[in-house]
Amino acid sequence: MMVRKSNLSKTLGMFGSILFFGLYIAGRAMAQKEIYDTQEEIIPRLTPDEAVASMTLPPGFEVDVFAAEPHVQQPIASAWDSRGRLWVAENYTYAESQRNFDTALLDRIIIFEDRDKDGKFDQRKVFWDKASKLTSVEVGFGGIWALCPPQLLFIPDLDGDDQPDGPPQVILDGFEADNVRHNFVNGLRWGMDGWLYGRHGIQATSFVGFPDQAIAERTALNCCIWRLHPQTKRFEIVCQGTTNPWGMDWDEHGHLFFINTVIGHLWHALPNAHFERMYGVDLDPYVYRLLPQVADHVHWNSAGEDWLAVRKIGISKETDLAGGGHAHSGLLIYQADQWPKEYRGELFTLNFHGLRLNREHLERQGAGFVGRHRPDFIMVGDKWFRGIDLTVGPDGAVYVLDWSDIGECHENDGIHRHSGRIYRIRYGNVAPTHFVDLRAETDSNLIAYLTNANVWFARQARLVLHERMVAGKLDAESEKLLWQRVQESKSAREKLEHLWTAHVCDLTTTETLLPLLSDENEHVRLWAIKLLAEMPETKAETMSALLQLLKRENSSLVHLYLASLLNQFSGEGWWELASLLATNRELASDRDYPLVLWYALKDRSATHPKEAVNVVRRNPIAPISEFLARRLTSQIQSVPEGVELLLEALEQSEQRAEILNGMVAALRGRRKVEMPKAWPTTRDLLEQDSDSAVRQLAASLGVIFGQGNDAAILRDLIADSKQDGAARRDALRSLIEAGNGELREYLWKLAFDRDLGDVAIRGFSAHGTVDDAQKLADLYAKFSLVGKTATIQTLTERSAFIEVLLLAVADGRVPREAVDASALRQMQLLGESSLLGKIESLWPHVKLIAQDKLHHIQALEQKFANGGLDNADLKSGRLLWNQHCASCHRLFGEGAAIGPELTGSQRSNVRYLLENIIDPSASVADNFRVSTYLLATGQVISGVPIAKSPGSVTIQTAKEQIVIAAEDIEDVKASTLSLMPEGLLDALTESQQRDLFAYLQSPTQVPLPSKEP
Repeated sequence: MMVRKSNLSKTLGMFGSILFFGLYIAGRAMAQKEIYDTQEEIIPRLTPDEAVASMTLPPGFEVDVFAAEPHVQQPIASAWDSRGRLWVAENYTYAESQRNFDTALLDRIIIFEDRDKDGKFDQRKVFWDKASKLTSVEVGFGGIWALCPPQLLFIPDLDGDDQPDGPPQVILDGFEADNVRHNFVNGLRWGMDGWLYGRHGIQATSFVGFPDQAIAERTALNCCIWRLHPQTKRFEIVCQGTTNPWGMDWDEHGHLFFINTVIGHLWHALPNAHFERMYGVDLDPYVYRLLPQVADHVHWNSAGEDWLAVRKIGISKETDLAGGGHAHSGLLIYQADQWPKEYRGELFTLNFHGLRLNREHLERQGAGFVGRHRPDFIMVGDKWFRGIDLTVGPDGAVYVLDWSDIGECHENDGIHRHSGRIYRIRYGNVAPTHFVDLRAETDSNLIAYLTNANVWFARQARLVLHERMVAGKLDAESEKLLWQRVQESKSAREKLEHLWTAHVCDLTTTETLLPLLSDENEHVRLWAIKLLAEMPETKAETMSALLQLLKRENSSLVHLYLASLLNQFSGEGWWELASLLATNRELASDRDYPLVLWYALKDRSATHPKEAVNVVRRNPIAPISEFLARRLTSQIQSVPEGVELLLEALEQSEQRAEILNGMVAALRGRRKVEMPKAWPTTRDLLEQDSDSAVRQLAASLGVIFGQGNDAAILRDLIADSKQDGAARRDALRSLIEAGNGELREYLWKLAFDRDLGDVAIRGFSAHGTVDDAQKLADLYAKFSLVGKTATIQTLTERSAFIEVLLLAVADGRVPREAVDASALRQMQLLGESSLLGKIESLWPHVKLIAQDKLHHIQALEQKFANGGLDNADLKSGRLLWNQHCASCHRLFGEGAAIGPELTGSQRSNVRYLLENIIDPSASVADNFRVSTYLLATGQVISGVPIAKSPGSVTIQTAKEQIVIAAEDIEDVKASTLSLMPEGLLDALTESQQRDLFAYLQSPTQVPLPSKEP
């Protein structure tokens, strides 16, 4: 049954009658510009049948060519409608990396239909051919939903004639469209709960909202899963983190999993979770620690191999056995009956560069899940295969979209727009099926389809019933039947299918859901919790029932979900519920549970310090104690009550070290903080603690609170070489941050210490004089490598110190090449004309960087081509990498995660490396733009602000993280520059450039030279 125009208009009226505008430049209504390619076919393209013949399949499986070029080209996403037709988004605007997007071209949405179910389309229609930057398509509620960044569009087709009824309506806007490449927003899918889900990559932060919505009311998105309710217009983040999610699916119990590239590939999309990221920090400064992936493996040899070596020497045996590479696209949990039973519930993903389908087995582990690698399902011999999406069809077979190209997803080597395939993977012969149009089925028949062995029918039947409810055409008998099936269903899957459908049809209430908290199946109980969390308000009986549930609940999965959803409940009893969750000793060391619970506690603890401290008193989970203490201490000036209560609880706590760790972390960078009233009494107690770590942490806090005797305790610890090296360094940092009149002399005593020298030298940046700077320059040659690096950093953080450094370079006391690109940029950012002239005279290549980047890139590209790297010294290259790159990037498992991971980047492409090294600010993401901070001490710090608290700001420089007290900041100047500095290569000799580039392109790690040069 179709949704009538009047009803759909009423449904979408909540979004406003916003016409499609601003999507096209002048002339876009004209005919499509001729589609063009930018790369020659340097690798022969197989015919569709040859490509199928190249595939290695498990016994009994066959592959059909459902469609191929020219009928389908550039397929980027797909969706099914309730008539069994496949809708495909074709993206032509995605261009080579230098162009980014060619907006003179147009994207389109195609409909394919296979009426006789023979695995080949019979009919093909172009539904809409005026899209730009089209990344995804979904069908429902009388029209088509299309992601065309910066907008999510709804294209009405109320009469179902496959022709748009009018211009697209803008539902959401603000998705980043220009400063991204393959990380753009994507992935529309209807969830079990009736919401429309999507994904977002890491390269830029979008501020998404409804048209004309103020920026302050919008939602900031950066690498996340998000969702939109089609009727209530609620828009929210589900979970966030990773790198570039590009595939997701729900298992038979409604648990959402998604696939990712570059770092860990498999993630459980727990509500409100924060996951590890490829680089940068979470948008929320109070997250503190991030969740890892759920897979127990990666799909490449992570012990020092570059999987991109496949382009030169082929995939190594280790990476081949591991799964073929790190780039994944599309995810399917098979839930149909056309394939053998052993595959039901198995997870499949397309391995973009491994030319295969990976297979994973999901099972419970701890409170959550683990994905275990199974033998790869299909191997593809076609070098053009670029699988990008996969779904199950109404016949139970699996349909795979193949972008079909020879380039990488970044398209640094050009693009082919005239290729594309859709394959059908089946087991044996597909059983004959009638052509199905679920729109014509009765309500009762649709309800019967909810238990079909092929989840395609259940999901499409639920969508049609949802549409009928919105249109006012769901009869009362159907409503009764749905709830009858919820109560009578024996299997968890059947009960859940009916429950989800009842929910999307607006039939669930607090009263109908509460009895399900006593269901014998854990998945039903947790879904009752999830749906109760969807209610607009938490009723008293809900909180009472949840408290009773938690007292008897033995499922760790239910505990995990209740923790993840805790913040969606409110009212009396909330803190009692939180305390009960925090007393779960069995899950204290679980991979997921402690962090998920913290994410629920972090915001409300700031406004309810008394209740938060009561959780600390009862809590056996170490991270919860540490993070609650850190959160409460971060607002010591605005809400001092929290710290006073915390100190009282500390006296009886078994987790003193954890609480003190949190307090010290919160006050990092603060010189002096008013002493809490309870501190003297607490300090006397802590001084007697048998744990040396507790005594040291207490002394560090004492210094911050102005207790002089604690400084002496820290100095004793620092002087004891038998103590843990990390503890000694932390103690010295605490003294430096607090500062006192005797500090300069003390720092000189430690400047040549093997373990502490670099920390001591960095201390002169805040506490040194010009005389100290002069002495550092004079002694430069005698310092260790880390001491030399620390000296250069220190001498570039004050104007007067820079004068000393420039003179030392001019007279040869400090080698010119020791001042790297980040140090040069730090000096330039001061903007003092008297300094700039001296800098440019000592480093004339600085002018070249600013004037002719393109020529520079072309010259080096030519130099490195045609064997220019053949005689490189890879060991020297690794040393140069350690000196100039490892402080920000990771390669072969070594280095810092400040900037992007390089192991799986486009390292085999010389042009790509040159562009990013020579012109790093060309397309810098917002979260990597540098600001310059002028401090009251005279220091100038340049870096990216990554976290802010009421009393401090954490700055990521090119070398380290620095915490700055807010009261010390006198001025801040923002820039459009990348955190990565320019001029890296120009500071190197030609042979050093060659060695570094050769190592950057090396397929495996090489040992360091036996001695430093």
